[in-house]
Amino acid sequence: MTNKKRTDRRNFFQDVSAGAAGMAFAGILPKLNAAAATSPQKTDNVHEMNASKYGKYFLKEPWGMDRPGTPSDAPVYIGIGQEVPVAGWDEPLTQVLRPIYKAYKMIPEGHRHNVAEILYFIGGDPMNFKEFGAEVEFVMGEGDDAETHIITSTTWVYVPANVMHCPLEFKRVDKPIMFGHIMFAPSYNSTVVGKNPLE
Repeated sequence: MTNKKRTDRRNFFQDVSAGAAGMAFAGILPKLNAAAATSPQKTDNVHEMNASKYGKYFLKEPWGMDRPGTPSDAPVYIGIGQEVPVAGWDEPLTQVLRPIYKAYKMIPEGHRHNVAEILYFIGGDPMNFKEFGAEVEFVMGEGDDAETHIITSTTWVYVPANVMHCPLEFKRVDKPIMFGHIMFAPSYNSTVVGKNPLE
């Protein structure tokens, strides 16, 4: 059985219209290409970083520096303003965000800063921050005031300026978590009162 193409009036006009439209588009295509080649491309304010007025505010790949005591197999982490201020940023900021994937004592000695510090311990699953597969021991205060706190859930800690804190030890890590800190200071090193525990 063969399929015969319908030849009624409606199909006839559809075929003619489609053919005319195709010929018309083919006729103007060279003109469109020529215009595109000679006219500048509009980028809708897309700029290369650091090559524009606001480019200095984009800090690309802000990787942290290795510190004594960091595990040799530690993955790359975020570290902003650790030793020197971020060039071009007017507000002082130092921040770290690093994955914790095995148990170890990160900071063995207590220390203090001349500004407040915010520490955060976050579950490693970005779709479920409530899952926290680790146990962390963190000390705040000194002498008779010293308190040892055990962290077993996603937690943020505010450490007031000049308050002694640490040691900081990740006692158990069943699943990776994220740890970091924020300080509104030009650099981490500039805030340490006395001996820098990370040197």
